[in-house]
Amino acid sequence: MKVLNGIGAEPEGGVSSVSADGRVMIGSANELKMNVFARRLQKTGDPYPVIWSDSDTAIKFTDYLQQHGVEIPKGVELEAFPFLMSKSGEVFMGKLTSGKHFVVKVPRVN
Repeated sequence: MKVLNGIGAEPEGGVSSVSADGRVMIGSANELKMNVFARRLQKTGDPYPVIWSDSDTAIKFTDYLQQHGVEIPKGVELEAFPFLMSKSGEVFMGKLTSGKHFVVKVPRVN
C-alpha cells in the first residue's frame, strides 16, 4: 500500500487513472486553507490536474509537462476532469478550460 501526498500542507483530491505498472498516477487536487471563522478547512479554488510519477508526492501536471520539454501555449489552462492516461503512463488526454481537448505524449525517463 502507498500513501499519496498532495500539494501543499492541506491537499484534497483523487486519482483518476493509473499506469499498468502502477508507477504513474494522474488525478486532481484542491488546495485547502483553514477558515478561522468557520473553524474548518475550505477549498481555495477550482481543482487542477496533478501527477504522481515514481513519487508519493503530487506535482502540478503543467509543471510535469514543462519538466519534460512540453510547451503549453500562453493562456491555455487545463481542466482537472476528465483526464485519461495510457497504460504506459506516457500519453495523456484531457480537456482545456476553453472546452477543447488535448492529447500529449511525454516519454518516461528510466
